[in-house]
This record gives sequence, structure tokens and C-alpha cells, in this order.
Amino acid sequence: MTRFTDGLKLVEISMYSVNDSDVTPDWENDFFDVGRLRYDEMLDAYIVDDVKFLIEEAHDWEHGEGDYGITDEEDEDEFWTRVMDRQVDVEVLRLPSDKKVDLVKKLYNEDAITLKEAQELLVG
Repeated sequence: MTRFTDGLKLVEISMYSVNDSDVTPDWENDFFDVGRLRYDEMLDAYIVDDVKFLIEEAHDWEHGEGDYGITDEEDEDEFWTRVMDRQVDVEVLRLPSDKKVDLVKKLYNEDAITLKEAQELLVG
């Protein structure tokens, strides 16, 4: 699962494909091109403009809709077989209050806590 935040919401998204006994995990990293996104170490999350948009895109991919629908070049049976293997899990996490974030950042900057401890305090 990969965490994303837009400053208002914090979510974990997991996208994977299950085919017979083979599971291909972590599609979300490539799908959302996380290497190009800014990263919030405190929240352990990638920063995006709109978390809701990411969730909608992930579900479109899962169901073969929108930009991820069948094209003229594809065989319909093969397409739906591939789509049937797709799964998306979304967990909405509680975003900490500004006061809590400020306090944790202060403790972290003063070396009173480690990054891992800061992350645990912020998102549990």
C-alpha cells in the first residue's frame, strides 16, 4: 500500500492483479508515477493535488472504465479476463490536526524523536 495526501485527506491505496495463484502487487507506485511526486516524510505519504481523483482513477483501472476501457485494437474476451484479475483497496486514514503536526515536527526537529516515531504519532 502506498500513502497519498492532498493536505485534507490521507489515504492508502493498493492496486494489484491476481491471476490464478500469482499476485502482482504494488501497481499503484507505477500507476501514479510516485517517483515524480513530492514526499511528506512525516506523514510517510506522497503529496498530490486531489486524493479523490486518485481513488477514482484507481477504481476506473480496476473496472476497465474511462481511460482504462477497451480499445478498438483489443480482443474483448482478453480485455475482460485481464480486468477481472484487477483489485484495488483504499483505506482512508485520519489526518492529524495542525497542532499535532506542529508539535511532532518540533519534537522531530529537536531530535527528541526519530522519524519513525514521528510517523507513528501522526498516523498511528
